[in-house]
Amino acid sequence: MGITEHDLSTTKKVIVLVNYNPFDKSVALNIKPGWQDSKTDKKAIKVNQKN
Repeated sequence: MGITEHDLSTTKKVIVLVNYNPFDKSVALNIKPGWQDSKTDKKAIKVNQKN
């Protein structure tokens, strides 16, 4: 699993997770105190590899 963090501003970040394995994987993320996930900005996209 690869993870990168990108600052949008001093108060907003985008976190990108990349699953390098060909199989589905679930992960748990710990958010530092003082930060929270944004329910309005959160999007989950499932991408399937074409054969």
